Amino acid sequence: MEENQNKRRNLNKKEAEKLIPLIREFNKIASGFLRILSKKVENKERKIAVMVSSITIPKAQFNINIQTVDINKTIVTKRGQYQSNQTMNWESDIMKNMRRGQII
Repeated sequence: MEENQNKRRNLNKKEAEKLIPLIREFNKIASGFLRILSKKVENKERKIAVMVSSITIPKAQFNINIQTVDINKTIVTKRGQYQSNQTMNWESDIMKNMRRGQII
């Protein structure tokens, strides 16, 4: 097989004249095939463009403010006198109704 690949030779004028019509026919067939393939590519590009144009990108105009509050024990202080941890009445009522937490 390597022998066939390494044996290159130039065509003489008669051989070239015989091959010219075959090469022209081959080029016609190849150009027709390329036209068909390019039409298929254009159709797929159009389909993709339609799919992409139907996708709407949401405008990012959302603001979320998150604040956390510990509603378990309240530290009560009187100016310089004492400090204590107490559970207030309203906190205990809220804690009874909360299972996992609450978003307000």
